[in-house]
Amino acid sequence: MWVYNYHSDPDHLVQEVPFVKITYLSFTDNLPAWSYSYHHHESIYELTFIVEGSGMLCLENDKIRLEAGDIVIMPPQTLHCYACQNQEYMHYYSLWVDIRGCRGMLAQFLDEIREEPVLVSAHKYLNYILSVFRILAELHQINGGVIEETYQSICLGLFMLIRKIYQHRAMVVPVGPSSYASDVLWYINQHYQEDLSLESLARQFHISASHLRRIFKQVYEISPITYLIKRRIAIATDYLLKTDLSVTEVARQVGYENVTHFSHLFAARIGCTPSQFRERNQTPPVLGTHRQSEKQGRRRGPANSQGNS
Repeated sequence: MWVYNYHSDPDHLVQEVPFVKITYLSFTDNLPAWSYSYHHHESIYELTFIVEGSGMLCLENDKIRLEAGDIVIMPPQTLHCYACQNQEYMHYYSLWVDIRGCRGMLAQFLDEIREEPVLVSAHKYLNYILSVFRILAELHQINGGVIEETYQSICLGLFMLIRKIYQHRAMVVPVGPSSYASDVLWYINQHYQEDLSLESLARQFHISASHLRRIFKQVYEISPITYLIKRRIAIATDYLLKTDLSVTEVARQVGYENVTHFSHLFAARIGCTPSQFRERNQTPPVLGTHRQSEKQGRRRGPANSQGNS
């Protein structure tokens, strides 16, 4: 896994039409061992490119199958996550785009997708997409994390391709109405730093603890407290990759005063300590033929994979 935030104006040397502001680039290759929890973005469009394997897009009340070559355009304010079954694996890149204050055809195109996610089928362009992200990773290192003309031009070509495919071969994914369980999930997402328990959640929603646990697990196939831990660990990975906070400070930011307990939970779910995780994920990946043996090994030995719930 690798992530980088392009969060300041100096990170963007060119901010003119037809370009849009890219705020984030990441590569995820740790499914099904663990995944980022359900989340949403306040004003950001998330474009996710599945480049290897298969898995699921999980929405509030639905799950959509994904495979290499699929592109998901996720509008703001839409709760979602990505997951795999035990016998599967899925690698994907994500780009976050902020179109606030932007003009031009790309900003207009994304603005049209503001209500529900869109699934774009781009399987025959998979090799091109892989090449694009290899080049972006190299440019990121060459430019020291600055998005200059070449970087933006390559992204522009990718966005134009997506827009063209969208016009001919795309599927709008209906989100559906919110459920009682999703209200609980939204509350956990907003209050994960607090001292939450099954009992305190039950008091908040005026139902019994056993009933709350039952309805939550029926929808999300995970208990509320296990989800809370998963949410905290996912946020912790962001802090470890995006900030210089110490492990003790990261633990406090996600609701744990006891750093030893936090490190134990982190290692049990991620497979390494927080410090090891930070050290292993410092540089952009280059996805290529050297991963073929790893991919084949996973296909031969799915029994050794860990679950994602």
